[in-house]
Amino acid sequence: MNIEKKWIIKDYIKNNPNCTYLDIKRDTKIKVERFYRSMKDAYTDAGITLTKNLTRRGIEKQKQEVLDFIKNNTQCTVTQIGSELNINVFRLFGSIESAYKLAGIEYPLRTGRNDITNLKILRRSKQFENKVFKLLANFGEVYKKIRIKSGIIDCLFKYNNKVFVVEIKDYRHHHITMSEVKQVIKYMRTLGNNHGMIICPRSSLQKYKNTPNMNIENFIIQLYPKLWVRFPASPLIVITSI
Repeated sequence: MNIEKKWIIKDYIKNNPNCTYLDIKRDTKIKVERFYRSMKDAYTDAGITLTKNLTRRGIEKQKQEVLDFIKNNTQCTVTQIGSELNINVFRLFGSIESAYKLAGIEYPLRTGRNDITNLKILRRSKQFENKVFKLLANFGEVYKKIRIKSGIIDCLFKYNNKVFVVEIKDYRHHHITMSEVKQVIKYMRTLGNNHGMIICPRSSLQKYKNTPNMNIENFIIQLYPKLWVRFPASPLIVITSI
């Protein structure tokens, strides 16, 4: 029986090389972790090379699965997400609070022993956020925590007659991905705004030999992985509509 289920998993991966753990569980009713130590091992056994592009697409899909799960389970915990989706929330989002925020759901603050780490991360994130607010206030007007239909914006920043949608990401152990960029673009579209900005620790940006510019959904994404002259605390991702 176990051999048969392994063959089912391998066959599914071969026919769906972009699949995630949840795809396999949903479509085959089989839990991958009962037969493999990781999805990477399952892909290897199926003879599928897990390329960087495939891994990146898988990460984006996993993030969306977590966000959808939070929207449908607004009191869920890290443990519940891990149990249902077999996804490490901290690896993808840095903290459960960041995941809730990306989902546009207010995080239900808890005080249990299992949430001590989350509270420490939350305090650190708040400190980083307040530091950025103060830096921005040195150069323009800052309007904090703007609630709109599509979520809660960290702040609006008015500078040189331009208004920026600003998201502050205190990611320490993983990189900013398209999920965060698309979040800002969604806020910009909701407000009819042409300028956006993500401010994050230097470690959150991938290392590039040359600073790349991207064009996504009629928005120009400009990355500034090095120190920027006006905001020396953190690198920036600046988003501008065409």
